Amino acid sequence: MLRVRCIFCLLALLAAASCDDDPKETYRQEICSNLMDDNGDGLVDCEDPQCATLPECQPAEVLCGNNLDDDGDGLVDCEDPDCDEAADCVISGEICENGIDDDKDGSIDCDDEDCMESQYCLLLSCSRLTLFPESQNFCDTGEKCMIDETFAATCVVIPATELEFYDPCTTTPECPRGSLCRSDGDNPASCLPLCRYDDPLYRECPGSGTCSVALQGTDLHLCIL
Repeated sequence: MLRVRCIFCLLALLAAASCDDDPKETYRQEICSNLMDDNGDGLVDCEDPQCATLPECQPAEVLCGNNLDDDGDGLVDCEDPDCDEAADCVISGEICENGIDDDKDGSIDCDDEDCMESQYCLLLSCSRLTLFPESQNFCDTGEKCMIDETFAATCVVIPATELEFYDPCTTTPECPRGSLCRSDGDNPASCLPLCRYDDPLYRECPGSGTCSVALQGTDLHLCIL
């Protein structure tokens, strides 16, 4: 009889022990992306310290225009990669004179294709704005900035003998800087000076020439005697 009582007591103790077990205790590690409190500590996913080191649980720069380092990574607003796609930080094109890669395409200022027609950049290179004799020459030593037959500015080698304005010519490089070897329609080709009729700085022509013949597709003109 005593043995039977002991057995019953043992079974009762085992039953009580099993009832005290919390099923949640079977999960000791928080799964950090299932929206559940896996380890029963009252904290779900990224709220749980067990998830603190995971990349998906790191804070992000949420407000990209508040002048604050929201995520504590030392980068404020648009400086933070978290804000690359934020409306406050997306720039449609390159600002051509601030030393920054504004549109994040790997090219800065005048090296960016967005700046090819920027007046700031045109004035710092061989371009249609620096073709004239009084302009700074941005070509290498022994070269000069001229326009070719497509009216594109390019650097050409300075010939040993250079012609004068209005001299007969066969190619543009033999003409002086700021001119184009071209026929005016009535006469053989000569070194016709370039001018810009709408620009008071470059409207005047050498000698008795008149700024009158437009070069199609450009803002340049030719001086005709």
